[in-house]
Amino acid sequence: MFDLIAGNHHGAGWMTTGFAVFLWSLLPLLLPLYIYRLVRDARAWRRAVGAARADLADRIFGWCMHLVVIVGPLFLASHRLWVTW
Repeated sequence: MFDLIAGNHHGAGWMTTGFAVFLWSLLPLLLPLYIYRLVRDARAWRRAVGAARADLADRIFGWCMHLVVIVGPLFLASHRLWVTW
């Protein structure tokens, strides 16, 4: 998928544009939700002990990965659009 979206700069321009538009329209809806949950779990992590702390650490890692999965391809698709425009 990386190769089709932002990798080789050969073709797939319509797919890149569609993917970037999809992610840009999704970002305002999901980013506040992920930030809220990340901050909520980080605050709870400071008060937690034992297994609850480990569980919250895993959830925090999961929210960070969600952000990377959205923002990373968004950067790659937008970069490809910007460079080839």
